[in-house]
Order: sequence, then C-alpha cells, then structure tokens
Amino acid sequence: MKDPKLSIRPILEVSSNTADERFQNETLRPILKLQHSLLLKLYFTSMQQQKWKVENMSEERFQEHVNASLSKDISLRNQVIGLVIGMFTDEEFEIYQPKKNEFNKRIMGMAKKRIIDSAHEIKKLR
Repeated sequence: MKDPKLSIRPILEVSSNTADERFQNETLRPILKLQHSLLLKLYFTSMQQQKWKVENMSEERFQEHVNASLSKDISLRNQVIGLVIGMFTDEEFEIYQPKKNEFNKRIMGMAKKRIIDSAHEIKKLR
C-alpha cells in the first residue's frame, strides 16, 4: 500500500547523480515545497517572539538575520527539521537516519534559501 503522504507532495523534475542527491530531490525538496507556507509562518512567529520587526528590514539585514537565527537558535532549527521529518514515510526515515547530520545540513540550507527568497511573503504576514 502506497503511503498517502506521497500523494500530496509536488513532483519536481530535478536530476540527481548520487543516492543522497536523489533523496534530497525526491524527498526533501518536495516536502519543503509542500510545507512552504508553514515554514514561513514558523519563521515569522520566531521573529515576533524575538521582537524583530521584519517590515522595515533591508534585504541584506534580513538575510543576515535568517542565517544567524537558523544557525544559532537550536529550537527553531529543530522545528524546521521536524517540519520535514514529520512528512517522511517509514522507508524515507530509514534512509534518513544513518545520515541524519548530512541531511539536516541539506534541510537547513534549503530552508534558509527558501525563507530568504520569500522575504516579501514574510513581510506580508501578520
């Protein structure tokens, strides 16, 4: 029986050379795309709790803040990673587990880029 989580994921056409790249492109990227709005709301909520005012931030300052907060705020990092892991199938979790440190780096890199590229969307959140 096919896991229902797979049916709601977007299908992305991205080439992969290695097994790790295949996992990234067939699992991690589609999950991050699926969870995009939730990822942005999670980040925005974190900014509010830290009393950061995103509306008036320059692009450069926003990018610096994203990089710093996702590197230093362990709770936020864990929530972002959990947002992705929670959408894994059992089989994907088995692939993820032995290389979780490597895949967590990939998740955080893609999440940072997604948040930075979506600054205009985050600035519209209330």
